[in-house]
Amino acid sequence: MKNYFSLSRTLEWIGVITALTYLLIEFNVKMLLFLVVGVTNVVLASVIYRREKDVVDERNEQVICKSYKVGFSFMTITALLLSIINNPIFGSPIAKLNIGVVLIGLWAIGNLGRNISEFFYRYGK
Repeated sequence: MKNYFSLSRTLEWIGVITALTYLLIEFNVKMLLFLVVGVTNVVLASVIYRREKDVVDERNEQVICKSYKVGFSFMTITALLLSIINNPIFGSPIAKLNIGVVLIGLWAIGNLGRNISEFFYRYGK
């Protein structure tokens, strides 16, 4: 059984703590959405960790590899959609956002996609 605090799980917790700290200082709807996504990621990760002891190691590695592919695909599709939306026809709404907010949003969507797909690949079938 792998350790719970791997690099990706640690980044999920850092993302949740950062969004929560920012919300305590100044309320922002974008950070509230990031907090909701981050808490969902942490809950899914803890459910996966608690059930992970039932899974064989080789199958475990395959599931993790598949879920990272899905998470990266979600990030890529989101980046493509944001670039399509950010054209002069729509008034360039993404250009008005801070680049850090866009990157955190891409990370949050990728992590959420990875956790959902990992849960589905492990327990959905």
